[in-house]
This record gives sequence, structure tokens and C-alpha cells, in this order.
Amino acid sequence: MDEVSCVGDEERLDQCSFRGWFLHDCVHQEDAGVRCSTEDGGLRLVGGNSLYEGRVEVFSRGEWGTICDDSWDDNDASVVCRALGFTNPATAFDGAFYGEGTGEILLSNIDCDGTERRLEECNQKSGFVNNCEHSEDAGVRCTPKGKYSML
Repeated sequence: MDEVSCVGDEERLDQCSFRGWFLHDCVHQEDAGVRCSTEDGGLRLVGGNSLYEGRVEVFSRGEWGTICDDSWDDNDASVVCRALGFTNPATAFDGAFYGEGTGEILLSNIDCDGTERRLEECNQKSGFVNNCEHSEDAGVRCTPKGKYSML
């Protein structure tokens, strides 16, 4: 790729304008790279069979941790999926359905109404009380963009 120009709302590099596949006048000294970093509150899905399902993990203070499944429901799952760029509907899973995580259990008793754009906008019932084990890690199954199914 050569002469790449992105607006900033593209989901993939090939959605940016560029000169054309295999049309370039570049040498390897002009190779470009990207370093991605995650800020506190970043989310990822781990342990699923696809990119749109798994145990929910939250990034905090330089490490990934999990969410306790106390009060975990489809509204909470919808917010996680929306924050990750997926569409509704979303399904919540409890009991470490996607395997037990490691690290700190960072959130518990999350109370989303399902309209929030980010998990940080949701309430926590009675604050955070960590009486959870990793056997209670929360999970989600999101709907990939453009795919809807009858549940």
C-alpha cells in the first residue's frame, strides 16, 4: 500500500484511500508500523470460539482482570458488545462459561439498563464487594455486524 489516507472512522486499513494494491514506489526504508496500546477500561473477549464471544476482561493499571457474574445479565452484555463495536442482541453467560481468568476480579454487581455506550457508564449495585472467585467470571456472546439471529 502506498499513499494511504485515512479519515479516522475506518474499521480496517483497506477502507482508507490508497494508490491501489501492488501500485507503489516504496522501498523497505519507508515501511510503516503501528503500536497499539490499551487504556484503563479497555475491554476484550477471551476463550471463545470466535472474535465475538468469550470471557469479558477489563484493562486496569497495566493488567487484564475479569468481571464477577453477580447480577450479570443481557443488558450488561449488550453494553460490553456495543463498546467493542458489535451490534445487538447480546447474550450474557455466567459461571465462567468461557473458562476461568487470572488476575484480579475488577468489577462486580454491574447494573446497566442496556442503553449505555460504555461499561463505565453503568452503575454498580451496592458498590464493589469482591466476594467472587474466577469460577464466577462473566462472559458474553455478541452479534457480529450485519448478522442477526432469532434467539
